[in-house]
Amino acid sequence: AFFTHVPDNLQIINLVVDIIFATDIVVTFNVAFTVPSALTNDLYERSPIKIARQYAGIPCTKACSAGWFWIDFLTIFPWDQVGCKSVRYLRIFRLLRMMRLVRIVKIFGRWHSRLGTSYSTLNVLKCAAITVGVLHWLTCFWGYLGWQARDSGETTWLKAYAAGHHEGIEGFTMYDVYNLAMYYCTMTLTGVGFGDVHASGMFEVALSTITMFTTGFMWAWVVANIVNVVGNLDAYSTWFQKLNDDLNMLMSSRDLPTHLQMRARK
Repeated sequence: AFFTHVPDNLQIINLVVDIIFATDIVVTFNVAFTVPSALTNDLYERSPIKIARQYAGIPCTKACSAGWFWIDFLTIFPWDQVGCKSVRYLRIFRLLRMMRLVRIVKIFGRWHSRLGTSYSTLNVLKCAAITVGVLHWLTCFWGYLGWQARDSGETTWLKAYAAGHHEGIEGFTMYDVYNLAMYYCTMTLTGVGFGDVHASGMFEVALSTITMFTTGFMWAWVVANIVNVVGNLDAYSTWFQKLNDDLNMLMSSRDLPTHLQMRARK
């Protein structure tokens, strides 16, 4: 959202990630895929030629299981190095890299099958990753709103913050804007608002309302998942307590003597 030229440190990170995904593409050409069978259990196709045809076939065919090579290739193609001069088209090409999220899910699925991590840990990590991802996207959006209008006469949340702290907006770097936008989005997500960073103008107020609805549902989903994980940490204890509650209800409905109830509970 901010960079027209990616800094060197981020280029190194992108290069490492691209190498990992390129390696996974090569590995996928040697990974068997399932072939549904009505008579027996699902079979695995191990022929390298058929695996290559499946992986490099027409995208989104065969129930969206074929042709993923082309999508994976688009996510690692160096769009910044092909000589694209338009900043707008360059940002659109960079959005294609978001399709690698599908690839990340598949890679983590393989790791989970191999390592056998508990689903409780997996759910907590999934909540954390999705929350950070949504916050990052919202932060980029709000940061871009403030950054792109810094030289114009339009009033933005960034200018309002700078005026409230008696600072010049020209002193803010891209990292400062990202930090402030992340601060605002995190406050909106958790419902803890201090009022030092706020929307300015009717357009930003409308967007802030949409952000509140989005983060509100997001936070409710996170809390529900955490409560579910905590409640299932000791499944046997929960089952035992429910069994005792049912027993107490049954004994009370039958008017059993107290000493007999005590014996049953023991």
